[in-house]
Amino acid sequence: RGARSRPDPVVVATVARALASGLAPALGFIAGVNKAGADEAFSNAVFLNLCLGVASAAVMLLTLRSFWQPYVFKDDWRSVVATMNQQARPGDVAWLDPSHGIYVFNYYQPVLPAQFSKDLLPEPAAAGAWHVAERQPGKPIPASTAERWLDENWQLIAIIPFYRLELRYYQPPGGG
Repeated sequence: RGARSRPDPVVVATVARALASGLAPALGFIAGVNKAGADEAFSNAVFLNLCLGVASAAVMLLTLRSFWQPYVFKDDWRSVVATMNQQARPGDVAWLDPSHGIYVFNYYQPVLPAQFSKDLLPEPAAAGAWHVAERQPGKPIPASTAERWLDENWQLIAIIPFYRLELRYYQPPGGG
């Protein structure tokens, strides 16, 4: 499932330079405070540079942290569509619920056009229905009205789990 991300050496060098430039005002401030007879204007300028340096160093550290995020998981739509494309039969329909997954579903070029709506359910003439359901921790199953209707009225043939998604294959009453 995805390789561990490694930071780009150019980015690391850029961040290191930025951090070093943020430390220079801090060192100047320390030298300025300890220097006997430093005038107030110089101290104010050094203090301002120190504040800007610390702020920029904090921003750089937060930015650098994002390069070491070990894994960023996404819903596995690619595998869902690939599985559906391999196993779909003539007359099958693809059912997305909720419908906001239509854009990413279509991105992976499914062989079955997607259907979705709370009012429209798969037609009994369909050979089978591939239902793509979201699976979020703590949410009940079935997660939608359409999934509940399919569970109650059609025969569940297969459940194929993916990361945060589940592909369920149903056949209508009578075997489709």
